[in-house]
Amino acid sequence: MTAKTTIENRRKALFARTSTATLIQSVKILEAVLIAGNASKEEIMARAWTIDELEERFPAASIAVGDAFEAAETAPGEYVEVDYVAVLLANIPA
Repeated sequence: MTAKTTIENRRKALFARTSTATLIQSVKILEAVLIAGNASKEEIMARAWTIDELEERFPAASIAVGDAFEAAETAPGEYVEVDYVAVLLANIPA
């Protein structure tokens, strides 16, 4: 087993034990840190992993993100920025 596989397995096990509510709160905090320009490499990676876990748990939310980007790219007029995390979280059932 390689180190990468071990880390990946540990990450998956940790996230599997983490509640959806905690993942949502975590991604909100990490997103705010990223937007503020203060995110460390570790925080950026934790944000990505948290988003990955939410997308795995809620495939419809992941599809909604893709749909939002597609709509923004194909809409007539000026491109509108898509807030990835906002769209993802808005499509996770409460």
